[in-house]
Amino acid sequence: MVLSSNTITVSGSKKEQGIFKMDSERFAEFLSGEMEKHRTGIGDVFKGVIKDESISADAFIDLNQEDLKDLFSDPLQEKNIKYGVGIKMALKKVREQINSDKLSVEPAAGDHVTLRPFLSGNGSTQTYTPGIVTNNSANFVEPVHHFVYPMFARDLKIQSIVNEAIKFIQACINGRQNGTFHYGIRELDGCKGEVIGVEKEHLSLQEFNDSLRHGLSKCIGKRNRHLVYRCITPGQLIYVGEDKAKLVLEFDVEPQTCLVADDLWLSSSFPSHGMQSDKCFYSYVRKPNCVFESFTESTVKEYVLLGRNCSFPRQLLRGKT
Repeated sequence: MVLSSNTITVSGSKKEQGIFKMDSERFAEFLSGEMEKHRTGIGDVFKGVIKDESISADAFIDLNQEDLKDLFSDPLQEKNIKYGVGIKMALKKVREQINSDKLSVEPAAGDHVTLRPFLSGNGSTQTYTPGIVTNNSANFVEPVHHFVYPMFARDLKIQSIVNEAIKFIQACINGRQNGTFHYGIRELDGCKGEVIGVEKEHLSLQEFNDSLRHGLSKCIGKRNRHLVYRCITPGQLIYVGEDKAKLVLEFDVEPQTCLVADDLWLSSSFPSHGMQSDKCFYSYVRKPNCVFESFTESTVKEYVLLGRNCSFPRQLLRGKT
């Protein structure tokens, strides 16, 4: 048996291991090799795209067929190569390899991670271990958890994080729902998430707090801006793993009934930087589970009464009748 960093060779046969945990650099090399087997000379195209977009192996399997076509079609066309059936099947085979490896390394159901308690401040010394977390909010007071994990290089930009954060804040306030934002936890099926973390160099707490406040000042109307500030906590960073090499960025939203008027319904203008063109409406809605929904200006009116119907249940849950 001959051991190497990524493979195990037994009696001349080779079995790939650790594909699912490959970062973008290692996965770019791996995908390049796999696509070269399909057609000589195309490996560098795939390597370049994966590196440019910082796509790790675990992010790659979350991409759908349209995502893959958008990523690789134009770079292949520049080489006069069609993004056709053969390449689609080769990429499908790679995805199957990653998924197979994922099943062997994915945290077991028992590897459950306890999330930071709601409204616990920056004095918290909690760290996360890689594992599975749940998102089961039973009522307005028990926080809903919004998991965000960067799939592309653009998702690491502070403007992208802030845009997601503002949508979440608006949804919590409009739905009168307590909630916690987690950047660095990947959403899974079945109301679960996977704690992975983001490399330290990609996160600056001061930059996030400043950018979020600036973004809110541009996206939220002046009349409601200071109310929103009072409903959110400052961001904080939670270390992941014993080596503390990665971080999860978090903050809490508490739409207190003493601050949020019964008839308040927030809208926001996007993006949070540059020229704004989109007026957006977001809210958490109970069906009975807590669901994040977006609305158009024409459909939002029928949901405005939702805010009026949420304050009293929140007060009862708090023991404030």
